[in-house]
Amino acid sequence: MKAFILAAGLGSRLMPLTRDVPKTLVEIKNGLSVLKFQIDMLHKAGFSAEKIFIIGGYMFEKLTKFKNYNLIYNDLYNRYNNIYSFLLIRNYWEGEKFLLLNGDTIFHPELLFSLVRSEGNSMVIDNVKELGEEEMKVRIKNGRIREISKGIDPSIADGEYIGISVYDGSASVIFDQIEKMIQSGEGDRWYEDAINRVLHRVELRPVYTDGKPWVEIDTFEDLKRAKEIIDDLQVD
Repeated sequence: MKAFILAAGLGSRLMPLTRDVPKTLVEIKNGLSVLKFQIDMLHKAGFSAEKIFIIGGYMFEKLTKFKNYNLIYNDLYNRYNNIYSFLLIRNYWEGEKFLLLNGDTIFHPELLFSLVRSEGNSMVIDNVKELGEEEMKVRIKNGRIREISKGIDPSIADGEYIGISVYDGSASVIFDQIEKMIQSGEGDRWYEDAINRVLHRVELRPVYTDGKPWVEIDTFEDLKRAKEIIDDLQVD
């Protein structure tokens, strides 16, 4: 199995920290960045360096310290949303199951391990957190994710997608949908929007956090929270 880390974003809400480095390289504690944390977790889950792919864009040259891994340059990072980074996976995909990580998320290692052990297509879903308008929310019925969107009313949502997922051979349907959306001028969308449109064709199941900690680092408040819990996440 290959692992792809989407790390092309600007991280504008973390300025000035992201003036000279991409968001994924913002330090959490003692030189540990989000990207270094994710790579460490992937190694613990059994991924070798040649199976780890990092898709960068903004300040791409700063990623050269990870030259032992597969570095992919998204030259359209400032034109499209993360939907295009997801599409670039197709160039390195051989039809096998693959792991996807948004490059701004830290998480309890068991969430990753559980996801890797899961069958078919799965997303890690926070089924405990109180939800608001900003979160990428899901609706679940009979053990399947039926809808994923920020537009879901929080009062009827069943959880939040935390940015870690796995896909099997049916991912080709998602890639095809993304291509259609980009061609029709919807490159400003998230890859989750593309997945949402093909849920009638792709079976997607939840892997629940059940209260295990994680943080998506978008703001300084998120970064503060990450610093508070990082020691608890580095479980041997």
